[in-house]
Amino acid sequence: ASLEMSRARMLLQGGYATPQQMDTALTAYRVSVAQVQSADAHVRESQSTIAQAELQLSYAVLRTPQGGEVSERIHLPGEIVSPGTPVVAIAQTDTVKVHAAVDETRVGAVRPGDRALVKVYTFDRRIFPGVVTDIQPAGEFATRKDWGAQRRDIRTFDVTARVPNLEHLLKDGMTAEVTLVVSAPVRVEAQR
Repeated sequence: ASLEMSRARMLLQGGYATPQQMDTALTAYRVSVAQVQSADAHVRESQSTIAQAELQLSYAVLRTPQGGEVSERIHLPGEIVSPGTPVVAIAQTDTVKVHAAVDETRVGAVRPGDRALVKVYTFDRRIFPGVVTDIQPAGEFATRKDWGAQRRDIRTFDVTARVPNLEHLLKDGMTAEVTLVVSAPVRVEAQR
């Protein structure tokens, strides 16, 4: 349209075109400019729609800051949840935590860094080595009565060990038999 308008202007100046032909070329040019502006507006509107759709899609994508396996689905696909609401529970499986209840008559010998040997029923002939990382500072429930000491309750302490699980054989919730290999015996000085 711009080229046609330029030609019509030259032809009009040379006396080869009429003012009506120039007006027609000018009108066609203005219509073309308006169509281009309209098309640009549609492009901007489409880009805005795409940006909004990408934002909405980002709300539907789940990301975890660390790897693992889904151990529980808290919400199902299609449910609407607020941002920050847990949707699934992720179990860390490269290294697992094993909890052992150790009674108070033995917990004094256990130290962080001691070895833990773990067996599970599924792999009863296999021992999974681990390391004690934490000993609960307060006793929990009583596991038995100490009949020799005026029927006192014997409390248990939660000892946590971390066990490498590179083959992902150990699963969250498995029952384990834990043997703690303490590094040095604890000597108790007799009170005088």
